[in-house]
Amino acid sequence: ERPPLPSLTTKVESFKPVTELEQEIAAVLESSENVKEAEGEGEGLSEAERKALLRMSLEEARERRRELQRSRALMSYYEQKAHRTGKIKSKKYHRMLRRR
Repeated sequence: ERPPLPSLTTKVESFKPVTELEQEIAAVLESSENVKEAEGEGEGLSEAERKALLRMSLEEARERRRELQRSRALMSYYEQKAHRTGKIKSKKYHRMLRRR
């Protein structure tokens, strides 16, 4: 009976930058407006995106939001596809790729 493993979110929340490089990166990320908030908070928009939406008209804001959602979804699909194709170990598949 082992104790349950900590989840990824608890690991991320309890992370403390140790090295100088980690501290620099953490400081830049904390001060940046372009870092997206956690999914549970708000609507998944960064502070810069939220400010830009406030400056636009309602219709422009809806269109921009649709574009952002679409581009994030496409990036996610491409990442998933690359992950799946990267796991293929078939010799025949890799030979066919080289021929293309």
